[in-house]
Amino acid sequence: MSEPGAALTIHRSEGGGLVKDAPMQNFQIVDNDQCENVQKLAGFSFDRDYAATRRIAAGKPISFLAHSAESYTGGDLGFGPIVAFNYCWSLATFTPVDGRSYVMRHIGDPARPDSCTFVVVDETTGEAPADLEIRQQFACPDK
Repeated sequence: MSEPGAALTIHRSEGGGLVKDAPMQNFQIVDNDQCENVQKLAGFSFDRDYAATRRIAAGKPISFLAHSAESYTGGDLGFGPIVAFNYCWSLATFTPVDGRSYVMRHIGDPARPDSCTFVVVDETTGEAPADLEIRQQFACPDK
């Protein structure tokens, strides 16, 4: 018998960066809000994929750490002077349900530098997981 599990699809944010739609993003699993036992989940940069699907454990809370760095330009085609730079971290914790599929995205906002929105949706319900807790502008403690 296999371990309970769920599917998690992580989508790269679609920002208006120096290279169109290309923020640098990292997603990790951590044991707690002290950022212990960091495990890489997915990473996106200027030349990588736009989504990654991973199998995650179900039935117990999991904490996900997301980091995004993105520049926003003043040009219509994504080129021109940089008008804003967003560099942010967020932490989301929820308990995946066995057999379910989840979608995750970390979205920067050029109007609010250093601020991101962490979105997690249960594809079965179309809603956020019931026990989802998100800490925006989260910083791991210095070790």
